Amino acid sequence: MEENGRWTVLQADDLLGFIRVRCTTMVFRFEDDLEIRIGLDQHGLTRVDIRSRSRKTRATLGTHARRVGRFLHKLDRAIGAGPGKILDPRETARLTRQA
Repeated sequence: MEENGRWTVLQADDLLGFIRVRCTTMVFRFEDDLEIRIGLDQHGLTRVDIRSRSRKTRATLGTHARRVGRFLHKLDRAIGAGPGKILDPRETARLTRQA
């Protein structure tokens, strides 16, 4: 989950499906918070919710949107997800054990 050494996991709870990360921007070294929640939706499918926010600054020039987009793109590639594709839970469980 580390992105160029700029992500630090602050809290993780497998049972709650929650991860909190401190992200440091490359240029000005601002620290931001990233929260990832993993759970099931009303149909029993996995849902990943991500929130990225600044600790101090207001204007981020799209940093949060890019960070979330890159994370979701890497997650999709890692588990082989794509539009309209339903993943076999046994296969994704195997992938997460390898990580």
